[in-house]
Amino acid sequence: MIWLIIIVCIAVIAVAIAAATFAAARRCDRNFFGKRLSGNPLVRYFEAKDFEGLTAEPVRFKSYKGVELRGFWYKKEGVEPRAVVVFAHGYGAGHLAYTTEIDFLAGCGYAVFAFDMTGCGESGGACLEGFDQGPLDLSAALDFVASSAFGHLPVLLVGHSWGAFSVLNVLPSHPEVVGAVAMCGFVSGASGVAESAFRKRLALAPFLAFWLRIFNRARLGKDANFNSIRSLQNSRVPLLLLYGGADATIRYATNGARIRKAACGRANTEFLFYPDKGHNVYLSAAAEAALHEKLGRIPPQIAGDAAALKAYYTSLDYRALTEEDPAVMRSVSEFLEHCLRRGK
Repeated sequence: MIWLIIIVCIAVIAVAIAAATFAAARRCDRNFFGKRLSGNPLVRYFEAKDFEGLTAEPVRFKSYKGVELRGFWYKKEGVEPRAVVVFAHGYGAGHLAYTTEIDFLAGCGYAVFAFDMTGCGESGGACLEGFDQGPLDLSAALDFVASSAFGHLPVLLVGHSWGAFSVLNVLPSHPEVVGAVAMCGFVSGASGVAESAFRKRLALAPFLAFWLRIFNRARLGKDANFNSIRSLQNSRVPLLLLYGGADATIRYATNGARIRKAACGRANTEFLFYPDKGHNVYLSAAAEAALHEKLGRIPPQIAGDAAALKAYYTSLDYRALTEEDPAVMRSVSEFLEHCLRRGK
């Protein structure tokens, strides 16, 4: 009799955990992906006109689902591009959150193709389709680039966060890419969301991730649930990985460290680790600190005052907030240059 009681208790606990984590997963999934992302309307996002000699030509193309995606060809005036860099943005404001990095890459002699993913920025889509939509949109972008006027040029990839995840997981299906840079990418979309939601209760994250994988499968079918480690191991494209040890957005221990272990000993992969950097490894230490202080901690006394909030955001020094780390960006440019020389 006692064993029957124990079994019943275990079953009740298991059902309770399943029900609770299902409900939490549903809320989490909708919170992350049940909306469009166009950034904070009060924040200033730099455009091509904010940089000397940077031009932007708007383009449109279709995702594999037929959603219209929009982006730009960025180039420097008077510079004949020697290769194409396709830039993949992170979760948030779309590609305009990275215009400083796009200007840097264009200044290195590249035609930079940057676009907004489904449900982001200027692209179509009622909402995001999940992080696994990223590699699919990036694949569509690569097909578009191949059919463009720059289709004869070598193609390189650069991505950050969600964009890095997208870069890692598009490589096996696009071996024509001659080199790729992935900054602060995560192993899987489901685990990344689960860890972010259950940051203080990580023991429950695997249960949440289980349901999120099911939701992904329902949305995207066979195209769901990419895994960066599996994709890395199935690609021979030269790859540079960059991670910050103090990343509070994508936990290094369960993402960067695991990817580093999988990449260890692979001739095509380089790994750069910055113990004191956070999620935006391409920024200077001062910019990362300012970004966290100024945008991560809005003064509570103005939080509910629309006029005060607008004045606060207008007063920010956006050049300081987007100041790049020259050593990191030099490492990126040198790696891309090496890939081009190797590909000749």
